[in-house]
Amino acid sequence: MSRFNLVPVLSQPNLKAWPKHPEGGHVPYLELREALSRNFATDAHFACYSSPGVERRLDYGSFESPHIEQLGGCIPMVAAVFDVDAQESHKALGGQGDVPASDAWWLDELPKLEALQLDHPSPFIYRTRGGYRIVFRLDAPFELRNAQEARERWTPMYLTWIAYLRRQYSIVADPGCKDFGRIFRLPHATRTEGGRPEQR
Repeated sequence: MSRFNLVPVLSQPNLKAWPKHPEGGHVPYLELREALSRNFATDAHFACYSSPGVERRLDYGSFESPHIEQLGGCIPMVAAVFDVDAQESHKALGGQGDVPASDAWWLDELPKLEALQLDHPSPFIYRTRGGYRIVFRLDAPFELRNAQEARERWTPMYLTWIAYLRRQYSIVADPGCKDFGRIFRLPHATRTEGGRPEQR
C-alpha cells in the first residue's frame, strides 16, 4: 500500500503539534478509506497530508530544517476536504453553532451534489451536524517543501477550488479550511465521551 493512501487520525482536536511541542499525543496513520468508514469509540479527526514518518500532528514549524528532512524533504497533501454548513448551523453565517442542519436543507443540496458527481466522480460525501463534507483523494500528491509553498501554492489552489464549487454548482464551502494542517471530524467519531459513533 502506498504511503500516499494514508492520513493521520487524531483522537482529539486539541492535540499539541510537532515540532513546536516536543511531546504530544500519538497520531497513527490509517488508509483514507478505512478512516472514513471505521467506527471510533473516541472523538476522531483527520488531516489531508501524509507524513507517517512522524506520527504527530504537524504545524508550520515542520517545514523548517532539520524537521522537513525528517519528513522526507516535503509534506505531501493527498486529499482535499470541503466543509459545507447550513446557514442556521454556522455562526459566521448568522446562525447558531449548536443547531443541526435540517433535513429540508440537506435535500435542497442533493441536486448540487449529483451535478458535482457527474463531472467529478467518486467523492466521499458525508453529513455532519452542521451540514456535510466533500472529500476528494488527489490524483497525485501535492508536495509542499516549505511554509511559503503551503501559503502561496496550497492555500490559493484550495480557494480556487472553493470558488469553482460555488460558481459551477452553487455549493458554498467554508474558505476557512484552507490551511494545510486543517483537521476534520471523521463521519463515525464519538463526539461525547460514553456516547456512540455518529451515524449521520
